Amino acid sequence: MATIENQKPHALNLSNREKCSLTGVKEIIVSDDEYIELFTYFDKLFLKGSGLKIQSFDAVSGKLELVGRIDSLSYRGRKSSSRKAFPKLGVEKYVEKR
Repeated sequence: MATIENQKPHALNLSNREKCSLTGVKEIIVSDDEYIELFTYFDKLFLKGSGLKIQSFDAVSGKLELVGRIDSLSYRGRKSSSRKAFPKLGVEKYVEKR
């Protein structure tokens, strides 16, 4: 995890589930037309949808712009497991193992 001194602010702006602007992006891990996986300076972020396309990414500033139909997005901390987030609600069976 990045130290406070070298963390960049992270923000996500989603417009009509079709355009997404992000700041604080450290690295893009996977990118195709249905799935994008990336690291922000705080957590790992997963986006799923259709027709996903990265329009621009500046690794120095951490700004990323993408378009396409965004059906879901989720964060997963590097030390936490999303399968344990709501164990009493029984939602762990719905969490996709990736």
